[in-house]
Amino acid sequence: MGRKDQPRGPGHGAAEPSRAAGERYIWGLGPVLEALRAHPEDVDRLAFAEGQLASHAAAELLSRAREAGVRVERVPRERLAGMAGGGVHQGVVATLRPYAYAELEDLLAAAEASGRPPLVVVLDGIQDPQNLGAIIRSAHALGAHGVVIPKDRAA
Repeated sequence: MGRKDQPRGPGHGAAEPSRAAGERYIWGLGPVLEALRAHPEDVDRLAFAEGQLASHAAAELLSRAREAGVRVERVPRERLAGMAGGGVHQGVVATLRPYAYAELEDLLAAAEASGRPPLVVVLDGIQDPQNLGAIIRSAHALGAHGVVIPKDRAA
């Protein structure tokens, strides 16, 4: 799945200068459909190039977007290419809502409610998004209640 918030690896493009700070994209028929199926509340907009999608795929995309109240835009293929940073977009790109961050007090309250000792991972100076992802996945696998990420100078 291509995502603008993770600009490394195959199929990932550099952020375009005109995009809003924190704006995230996913592209490709499979990833966009899965986002609409699994977490429609995270999808803000759906952009597609008319005539680029098979009719059954377009019908499901539009139906799921309508059910979730997602704004749909028909855009030129070139705009999709820019949003996908050169990735293979297959005629569809979704803009995701910004991440929802929790406050430290909320994490500690959740830990207390779980009856387990609180486990919160505090990070400082993590610059590489892939390292950040690996740490978050490891913290989740080990049962951490959350990960604290600094606002500045971090991935």
